Amino acid sequence: MPVLDKVRRAMDEYGMTCPHDRVLVSVSGGPDSLALLVALHSLAAERRISLHVYTLDHGLRGAESAADAAFVAETAALLGLPCTVERADVGAEGFRRGQSLQAAARALRYERLATVAGAIGAQRIATGHNLEDQAETVLLRLLRGAGIRGLAGIPAVREGIYIRPLLGIPRAEIEAFLSERGLNPRRDPSNAKTVYLRNRIRLELLPYLEREYNPRLVETLAGMAERLRQDADYLDGLAGEAWSGLVESADGPAGSVTLDAAALMVQPPALISRIVHRAVAPLLAGSGRELTSSAMAAIVELMRREHNGAIDLGAGVVAVLTYGRLAFRQRLGRPVPLAPVLLPVPGQIEVVSLNIRVNTWLRTPSEPPPAVSADELGRAVFDGDRLPGAPTIRTRRPGDWLAPVGMTGTQKLQDLFVNCKVPRHQRDAVPVLVAGQDILWVMGYRLDRRFSLPPGKAAEVNCSKLLWVCYAPAP
Repeated sequence: MPVLDKVRRAMDEYGMTCPHDRVLVSVSGGPDSLALLVALHSLAAERRISLHVYTLDHGLRGAESAADAAFVAETAALLGLPCTVERADVGAEGFRRGQSLQAAARALRYERLATVAGAIGAQRIATGHNLEDQAETVLLRLLRGAGIRGLAGIPAVREGIYIRPLLGIPRAEIEAFLSERGLNPRRDPSNAKTVYLRNRIRLELLPYLEREYNPRLVETLAGMAERLRQDADYLDGLAGEAWSGLVESADGPAGSVTLDAAALMVQPPALISRIVHRAVAPLLAGSGRELTSSAMAAIVELMRREHNGAIDLGAGVVAVLTYGRLAFRQRLGRPVPLAPVLLPVPGQIEVVSLNIRVNTWLRTPSEPPPAVSADELGRAVFDGDRLPGAPTIRTRRPGDWLAPVGMTGTQKLQDLFVNCKVPRHQRDAVPVLVAGQDILWVMGYRLDRRFSLPPGKAAEVNCSKLLWVCYAPAP
């Protein structure tokens, strides 16, 4: 089947584009990306899509890589297509990120593609992966001990944005397609260097396995990847159904996720790994790092032992088990202690660093209590005549203590946080209501019995004024 027919079939089978889509085509000037550009240009009218060419000079081969970028720009001009050319110092970027050259180049390229796609309003980003790329990826991941999802290889469509129209086409057919049209692609000499593992797989391992064991190994591996992808999609669906019952909190795509560890551990092992990957993926996105099998095993062992602890997942991401909660988050430095913030009485204030809004009222015992909105986390009432100073909000300090309601004696805040199972990384962000040198309320946890009053009995207190305080997340 001719290459254009295969591209057309792949675009239909996977729904790669819709009419009127703008497609950003990633072109290095090499055979695969050049064939991708020519094929999409040939089909653009019938698919009713528009194309925009993108190329990134990685700055690794001096004048050669600059000439590659110029070749792409000239080809785009000959085809009458707009083109964006960018340059980056991938070597410096890899050093800054702590990544290999190849990993840094890939991460940077996808970041730039996403940025340019957003700027020009592109709905799709096309890359030139071919059938051998699929087979090499499967072998590479097999050597690294990947699971089903990893062995499923490169998806034809990822995130509904990235499309690979050439993924089912062998490299030899791509070369023939270009030769028929008299096109001479650029050649990157680094692709022939066996210092890179992927290159050794392509140049040494795959040919050896084809010669000695299976002459159709590339097709075999690609077919296996497709079957495993179907299995992985099914299991991912089951993990998605279990997800909502396991998530205790989630702070958004780039934020932390906290799971119920006990509920997670009763799931089948195949779902545990998928749920953990789902929690970690947004945090590792763009870093070039993936959750390794050894890290996954360490997380499971941490939950099995039920001991508080943390595991470094790389790229500044940690998994932390605290009192039955498994949290995935960015590694945090110790927060700067919050200096006391004077509360307006009566009035309202937002404490931005703690992301809370605090309201205060003064009432006599005979007056009704203030109305509290549905989103208020808590409220407290204090004997205004007994307060040792103006009320302020701050965070904990060494040596802090209070006399908790319902207990005799006093308790250090450190012990209070341990008893209340407050995760260690959250303790420096707990607001503390203070008057003078005395703690009135560890907000959200404990009141001090020397100054607080039961809200239902505030009207019975013999005092001239009551201080009502409530707080909620800042809008």
